[in-house]
Amino acid sequence: MPLKNTPTRYGAISKLFHWAVFLLFVHQFVGANLMTRIGRDATILGADQNFLYNWHKSLGLVVIFVALARVIWRRT
Repeated sequence: MPLKNTPTRYGAISKLFHWAVFLLFVHQFVGANLMTRIGRDATILGADQNFLYNWHKSLGLVVIFVALARVIWRRT
């Protein structure tokens, strides 16, 4: 599989960016649902609501940067 896109197929780097954004987005969705469904003083797998909130914000920034890298890669 070539690293760069060809006229007929996406390259490995484009596919990596695509699936990374997808998996991070799914993780964000699941984390947000857990965060909003547990009580203020409850924990799930050792994580409380504040931890999940901070994790959600941090991964949101990662998603933005990976999506931005994906757009830049597509333009080059």
